Amino acid sequence: MKLNAMPGRVVVKQHAAKLKGAIHLPPNRAKLYEIGEVIAVGALEGYGPEGKYSTKEVYTPGDLVLFQLPQAFAQTITFDIKGVLNCFLHVEDILAKLTRDEIALDAFQIVGRFMLLEPSVRHESLIVLPDNAEEAKKENLHFSVLQWGKDVKHEFFKGQEVFPDKGRVNPMSIERTDLVFVDQQFIYGALGTE
Repeated sequence: MKLNAMPGRVVVKQHAAKLKGAIHLPPNRAKLYEIGEVIAVGALEGYGPEGKYSTKEVYTPGDLVLFQLPQAFAQTITFDIKGVLNCFLHVEDILAKLTRDEIALDAFQIVGRFMLLEPSVRHESLIVLPDNAEEAKKENLHFSVLQWGKDVKHEFFKGQEVFPDKGRVNPMSIERTDLVFVDQQFIYGALGTE
């Protein structure tokens, strides 16, 4: 019997094999982050009410994906089918694909409307104060683009500085590299090349 998914849904099961490497995510009790193996995909073009949504991402059975779910919804969309727990994800719950059976930065590909940014802290003052100085050092958090999903509507380039809503970025770490991911709608500006 073949499992069919409705438009805009991707069915995943927990990936049984242990992957080399790790993705470190914040301990956010409101969201559940998992790596799953795609087993069925609904038609992704024209999903949603009146077919007004679409995605350029393509998922096929066997793909490994990193997904996020509100913790409260995880049980409502998970079903036991022939002894295997299957989760019927909405396509926008998928954050990234793994291009091979390993968690490494070069095997990690952001998808959909998400962007992967590298944060950095820069000292903006020309005067260097000792750590015990009473006046606080002026530091600014900056974000550079590393990757973006195929559904991101604006044109970006790798290394471009962008200005996200700092309250909407989600920290993660791969191979001891501190990163953040964010939905494109929370990028409010960018520095161009001119």
